[in-house]
Amino acid sequence: DLAISVPLNFEIPAGNSASVPLTLTNPQVAEIEGIDITLTFDPSKLTAIDAILTGGVLENQNYSIQTNTGTSGQVTMAISANASLFSGEGVLCYVNFQAVGNIGDVSSLTFANTQINEIDAAVQNGSVKIVQSTYDISEIGRASCRERV
Repeated sequence: DLAISVPLNFEIPAGNSASVPLTLTNPQVAEIEGIDITLTFDPSKLTAIDAILTGGVLENQNYSIQTNTGTSGQVTMAISANASLFSGEGVLCYVNFQAVGNIGDVSSLTFANTQINEIDAAVQNGSVKIVQSTYDISEIGRASCRERV
């Protein structure tokens, strides 16, 4: 069956933004005419910026995406074919989120009203955890390099 998923455990460094992939599973190789997705999250921990096709399987496939981030705690996407239909699987799009919560905070990513070709799609919900930034300059202090002969 057609299904859409987000990562079970995605991490975003505190104060930064990151692109969360939405992945399409299409074992019957169905042609994709349109996809409607509503993804909910905790607005005290994340802010949705936008959603893009760039880097996914629909990039350069004559599809367009419309994104609505106007409702707190949700992002709505409408993906539609403009010409020939895609029938594969892989990353559909990326939702760009800004981490606005604290280190250790976790927000569920939950699908609602998700349809492919106007039929309810199977979904796999996930989560985003806010983590400490990877680079902490204060930790670099006594590093040295020596060449061994």
